[in-house]
Amino acid sequence: MDAQVLKHQWPRYFNEAHTIGFNVAGNGGFFFRGSMQVAVPGSLDLLNPQDVHTGQALGGQTWLFQSILLSPEFVDDLGMQIGEQRRPLHFKQPLVRDETLSGALAHLFESLAHRSERPAMTPREYQSAGLSSENAWTIPGQNRVAR
Repeated sequence: MDAQVLKHQWPRYFNEAHTIGFNVAGNGGFFFRGSMQVAVPGSLDLLNPQDVHTGQALGGQTWLFQSILLSPEFVDDLGMQIGEQRRPLHFKQPLVRDETLSGALAHLFESLAHRSERPAMTPREYQSAGLSSENAWTIPGQNRVAR
């Protein structure tokens, strides 16, 4: 998902999926567990399913960010592959600044944006992959599901 926000404010809400957000430009913020988290360009938003938060642009600037939503099943499978079978994987912090990870995520979003010629999944492929409209990966700027 690509988003550009200037005046919109999201009220308290949560996602059913793990959310990885890459902050591209401007400053944004989200109220999370009692404090305001300030998202600056290059920072990453990392939210677990059911993490209640808000969202808004800060400082009168347009806030541009990109997000990927990962289903809990996908993250559990990933945990099994890396040997964390005993406990669910969860993000420890809602906001991080890591240049290496930010660069990798920027590259991922760029790659996904250039794959728009790929057809969307069929409803059967969508269901068999265990995806729903709340927890699918989407190609930024498009209403398509990446496979």
